[in-house]
Amino acid sequence: MKVLLAEDTRALAEAMAYCLRRSGHTVELVGDGEQALRRLHEDTQLLVLDLGLPAVDGVQVLRAARDRRPTMPVLVSSASDNAAERLAAHGLRADACLAKPFGIADFERVVAELAWRFGLAEREAAALPLTESERRLLALLSVGQDGWLEAEQIARRMALDGNGLPPDEVQRCIDGLRDKLADGAPVRLVKVRGLGYGLMPAR
Repeated sequence: MKVLLAEDTRALAEAMAYCLRRSGHTVELVGDGEQALRRLHEDTQLLVLDLGLPAVDGVQVLRAARDRRPTMPVLVSSASDNAAERLAAHGLRADACLAKPFGIADFERVVAELAWRFGLAEREAAALPLTESERRLLALLSVGQDGWLEAEQIARRMALDGNGLPPDEVQRCIDGLRDKLADGAPVRLVKVRGLGYGLMPAR
């Protein structure tokens, strides 16, 4: 992924950037909110954002990011553990939050989760022994959807491109993808009663 990393604590920023690059991501590192706003491009695929940035704070940067790129995933880090509530008070949300201090392993796990949830982990997904129908289902459940889908809704969505599946085949597709994601992927395919199927982080 192309990652914009906005963090003003130098040692932490360098550690995060090192981990991202080691995983094959391209990283642009900035140390304040003004630079973050200037460097937020159309090809940025993930924004890693410290809420306590100097010059322009992270809340303002996130608001601008949502205006420009509403579907781009954003990982927020904060010295407090109530970042989600603080953002909600401003009518904003992050796709994931980490409270400082956090371990680098936790950071890497959350980035991997976001990549899978938003359909950005192409290389990793390509390595899975998925059928074509399972790949279509994974794509359907990715792209950062806030909602959940029942089996009947999945069948209707998969039929929109003219390649629909019988109901029993849809269930086999769901079961197959769930089994294959259980083997080391950072997300799981789960069913929640009353909501349907969706991707959740593997804990």
